[in-house]
Amino acid sequence: MDPRDFYTLAEELVNKKPLTQADLRSAVGRAYYAAFNVAAEHLRKMGFTPSKGPNGHGDVQRKFSNCGNDDVALAAKNLSDLHGQRINADYKLNYIDIEKEPKVRLLLYSAQKIIKALDDSCKKYQEEIKDSIIGYENSINKHGNE
Repeated sequence: MDPRDFYTLAEELVNKKPLTQADLRSAVGRAYYAAFNVAAEHLRKMGFTPSKGPNGHGDVQRKFSNCGNDDVALAAKNLSDLHGQRINADYKLNYIDIEKEPKVRLLLYSAQKIIKALDDSCKKYQEEIKDSIIGYENSINKHGNE
């Protein structure tokens, strides 16, 4: 499955008429998982295995935050922010700001930008990004063993 299909579903949910609170909240989740799974897909193409379960979210974000590419690092920061909004949408039902269509459309735009930045940069700079992530992980492992 292409994780970008989750983004298409998010757009369909936001464009429904009538638009419900559940549509808006679900759209945020689908947009986040589109961006997250695209990021994880790029890591797998580079030979990395993202952690499974809840730790996978932070693992993907950390790897790309420390990849030596400013565009990808910004995408990782935005992915982290979008993850927080996904948690609001899924678990904080009293948080009604996430039920406002303009806010949700902005979050979908953010997911779209994350996916584009990852697709463009990982295609063009894959080896450099991979080497930087390996260097980052080696430094973490080195300091963890001291």
